[in-house]
This record gives sequence, structure tokens and C-alpha cells, in this order.
Amino acid sequence: MDQTQIDASLQKGIKAARRGHKEPAQKLLGQVVQADPSNEQAWMWLAKVVEQPEQKAQCLERVIQLNPDNQWASQELAALQNQSAPAEETIVSAPAAEAETPPELKPISADYKLEVLNCPNCGSPLDIQGGAGVKTIVCQACGSVIDLTPEQAAVIGQASKKKRPLLPIELGATFKLGDARYQVIGWLRYEGWDDEDRWRWDEWLLASSEGEFRWLTYDPEEGFALQKKVPLSGPVDFGQATIPVPDGAARVTERAQAKIIALDGELTWRAKIGERIRYMDAKKGEQRYSVEFTPDEVELSVGKTVPEEAVWQSLGNQEIVAALQKQKATRSIYRRLALASLLFLLLSCGCMLFTAASGTSLLRQDVSLSRGESVTTNPFTVKSGRVHEVTLQASNPSDQWGPITVEALDSKGNKTLLFTKTFGDGDSSVSHTFRPKQSGQYRLIVTLKEGQMTQVNATITVRGGIWASFLFVFFIIMMVILGFIFFIKGRGAKPPYSHTLAK
Repeated sequence: MDQTQIDASLQKGIKAARRGHKEPAQKLLGQVVQADPSNEQAWMWLAKVVEQPEQKAQCLERVIQLNPDNQWASQELAALQNQSAPAEETIVSAPAAEAETPPELKPISADYKLEVLNCPNCGSPLDIQGGAGVKTIVCQACGSVIDLTPEQAAVIGQASKKKRPLLPIELGATFKLGDARYQVIGWLRYEGWDDEDRWRWDEWLLASSEGEFRWLTYDPEEGFALQKKVPLSGPVDFGQATIPVPDGAARVTERAQAKIIALDGELTWRAKIGERIRYMDAKKGEQRYSVEFTPDEVELSVGKTVPEEAVWQSLGNQEIVAALQKQKATRSIYRRLALASLLFLLLSCGCMLFTAASGTSLLRQDVSLSRGESVTTNPFTVKSGRVHEVTLQASNPSDQWGPITVEALDSKGNKTLLFTKTFGDGDSSVSHTFRPKQSGQYRLIVTLKEGQMTQVNATITVRGGIWASFLFVFFIIMMVILGFIFFIKGRGAKPPYSHTLAK
């Protein structure tokens, strides 16, 4: 290792130690002290993360040998010696070349050696953050997918660096959800499908400072959820309608197949691109469950949805938090507009229906019609431009037929044919709307034309203030469209980070 690599490994080891990831910290710091036995800072941090008192004592002694004035190491070693007897064997191996070891340092035995993993493909050091639970890791230098389960790590695939998470959550990001603090150590993307559709979602593997693992999932429709693996409460079959859970049974909401199409970082099982699974999603109350079926095992996960704003707030992305808050306010405005449109529509419909049903009565007159004769009604006053409705109701319909015409007669003697209705076969009424061109007094001329019917008694009515049917329908359609637009804008707005979504 050259000095640049030593410095990089030292910083990574210190970072892992500060986050509570002791195992990867031991590996990285052990790599440093093997390459540079006189690195006081590496020995100090190594003393903080080794588990055995003998190992800690050996590291502290090396610090004091390198720097007798290091008060912290002296105090720690004294406290350790008061608790137990000094270690009898040395623990960390150093290079055999004595020229690199200062003469005042005592020899180091090879009985204990911290393991340092390197990529089998390119030889780059593998910075493992998740400890012994990690089974798969992607080399950040060459993109090789490496299986850590056999005794000798082996390359089992290649990850594409062109595929990135759907959202700007990168490896190494740290945030706090609830009372726990997590670090993102892995990521993968699934593609699911059924007979009708295909969809994708992302999952991030989180490691807490206590060494526990969680999964943060994101689905464009469902949003975020934080899940953890739990033991199965009973046998599970892919076709069943419910799955057994610790507090009863959860109803299955979806079942499908999926495959891994991208991955990066560290994972807790032997994973590779193209690996297929079957899964079932289920719900019970606020709890969300997921069962994954692989050739080797069946796993159950449980968790809850997490508000988007809480995730981005924990990640410290204030730009997205502000955008979400602005979007929430905009959605609220559009929802209010949609509700206002709906209420206005209902009120307008009620008013129009009431007006159409009642209107203003201008004339009601009973007439007796004989074949070939006309009857002129009493006068009534109309206003130009307004819609009026004329209704003719026969009081003694018969099986005989006979056409009846109704004409409008204005004050100047001008006639306008309103309608002709042939009554028969039980027909008893007809309605017609008209819009006068000028205001004033009108009369109606009602005539029974030649036909089988010789005489008929009828009631004729005229009402004003009636809405025209086509305007009524047009108004209703426009209000429905506006309400729908406002509702969609309030509900289906794109997330403020949509420009970052992967293609």
C-alpha cells in the first residue's frame, strides 16, 4: 500500500469506528498498522474497536511505545490493568521487514492477524460496513458483484454503474428514523411483472449503529416503508389468501414475480443481477408485510410506511423538504378548488332543476278544440332573450289521432309556428321551448287539424325563466371537467424530485 491508500483506509476505519461498525473498522485499521506499524492514530482507534482485553492492551502498549506522552493511552492501559491481568500473547501481526520497524518497538507475533478483503477481480480493498452479516458486496472500483459466502470470495457478476437509485439516496448516507440512526450500505432495484403490467421499485439496506439491519423501500405509488426481517409464524404457500403473522393473519394484497435488475454496495444474502423471486404483499392495520420466496428460503418482512418529508428531513435534504411542503400547500389549494367546484356544481344543478321544474307561470288555460277550428288564448307578457316553455296537456286522450298546432302571436300580429303534435295511441302531452325576439304581450293560437279526432279538451300552460337544455348540459360538463382537473392536480402532482428519477 502506498501512502495515499494508507490514508484512505485510515479515514474509512475511523469513520466506521465512530459509527459503531467495529468489525469493518478492525479490518481497515488492521490493514493500516500492517502497512505502517508506526501509525499512532491507527493503533489508538484499533484499541477502541477490538473486543478482547488482551488485544486492547497490546494496541495501547504500541501507542505508548510510539508516543510515551500519550496520556489517553496511558490512562486506558492503567484502567485495563486494574481490571484484569496483562495479556500474555501479542495479537496484531506486523510486516517481517525489521528495517521498517523502529528499534524501540518490541517484536510482534503472527498469532493474530486482522483480515483485509480485496476484490478478486481488480485487487482493490473492499470497505465492508455491515460486518459479518454481509454476504454480497459490489466492488466500487470495478463494479464486480462478489459473493462472500465461500471461504474464498468469488466474483459472481457485474453491476452497471449507469443504473442509479430512483431517488437521490446514495451509499454512505446517514439519517435517523425514529430512535435509531442508520447508514445506507446497500441498494438494489427490482422489476416485478404479472400478466398485464410491469413495475419497478428500489430497496436500500440500512445498518444501524447497533448492528441491526433494516430495509427502506420506495414504490412510486406506495411511497416509503421501513421494514425488518422477522421469523415466520407458520407455513406459507404462494397461493394462499392470508399469511400467518405474530398477531394473527394478514390479508394478501398482491402476489407476483420479480427479478433484480441493479444492485450496489453490500447485501445480506448471496445476490446477483437477474436473480428471480416470488413475493406476496399483505396488510393488517397499519402493518405492511412482505413474503419473499427464493430457491433457498422463505423470508417475512414487516414494517410501516414512512412519510416522505420525514425521510428527506432525516437525510438533511432541505431543498426537497421545502419542495414537499410547497407541494403540500399547492395540493391543498387544488383540493379546495375541487371541493368548491363540486359544491358550486351541486348548488347550480339544484337551482337549475328547481327553476326548470317551476319557472314563472305566465299562462294556464283550458281549451276545447274541434276539428278544423282554432282557439286563441288569453294574452301573457314575455321578455326577449329568455327561454319560455309551452306545454299542451290533453285531458281526454283517445285511440284516434289528430294533429294539433300551436302558434305564437305577438302584439303586432306576427305569427310564429312553435310546434305541431299529432296525438294518438294514448299520447297526452307535449312541451316546447322558445325564445321571443322582443318583449311584450303574446297570445297562442291552438288549432286541431284534419284527422280522425273530432274534438279534444286540453290545458295549455306557459312558463318563463326556463334554462335552455343545451346550455344546461354544457354548463354541467364544464363544471365536471374543472372539478376533475383540480382534483387530479391536488392528488396526482409529481414529486419534487421527479427530475432525478432514473430512466
